[in-house]
Amino acid sequence: RMKELQALLQIGTALASTNDRQDVLYLLVKVIAGVVDVVRCSVILVDDPVSIGRVVATYENPKVNDLQIDLSKYPEIEESVTTGQLVLVRNVQKDPRMVSVIPRLQHLDIRSILVIPIVYHEQVLGTLFLRTSRPRRAFSQRELLFCQAAARMAANTLLGLSRYQLVLREKQDLASQVGRDSLTGLYNLRTLFLRLEEEMAIASRYGRALSYLMLDIDNFKHVNDTFGHRDGDNLLKQVSETSLGTIRKADVAARSGGDEFGIILPETDSAGGRIQAE
Repeated sequence: RMKELQALLQIGTALASTNDRQDVLYLLVKVIAGVVDVVRCSVILVDDPVSIGRVVATYENPKVNDLQIDLSKYPEIEESVTTGQLVLVRNVQKDPRMVSVIPRLQHLDIRSILVIPIVYHEQVLGTLFLRTSRPRRAFSQRELLFCQAAARMAANTLLGLSRYQLVLREKQDLASQVGRDSLTGLYNLRTLFLRLEEEMAIASRYGRALSYLMLDIDNFKHVNDTFGHRDGDNLLKQVSETSLGTIRKADVAARSGGDEFGIILPETDSAGGRIQAE
């Protein structure tokens, strides 16, 4: 008990005395690993939507501070983030939640897993993720309580890191998406018209060829009505990605509205435009 109290005091002191969140998070996992016998102890920041996680601190490697992981390979983390509840896998080999990932874990000698959500005002910011190879017992009740207390102390630190990365990502997105459609990433209608006006002026002045393709998706309403708007959105994204994969760098692809797309083909005559359209 004294060891646990000293560990929590050390974490609390670090939280109050330093502005370096990365140092605090690494100290957190280091202290926990010193109290609880584990082979892995990590703090994982979770983005919204829940599909990608980022390891922002791990006891095994102090240099790790933003390692991206696919959460579909971690059903225990997905469950904890989705429910906001602690997830304890007492035996990896026998727990039905782990069936899909057992082959990947066999060579790692993992016996038990503990995932504790790090929550701030009912918002799950990430998780404390622990694995142990102890054959005789899983995590004890006292270890669970200790880790939960440490996770609560880490919430403010992780919130600051989450906000910083969110602001940074939003700035990058704004810089790259000005004039673009938010769903597909293609240029929007306004940008399309501006670029088309420019290219038509150049083609007219210098007598150059110019083609413009107008595309739409057949029976798109039927897709939305039958499978839902989420699948409809995915279809629009796929069409956009396919279009970008077939055009040249000088060409301009845009979403002109709904299921309609426009593609500007500079230096392309009608025969070339037909080939490109096909």
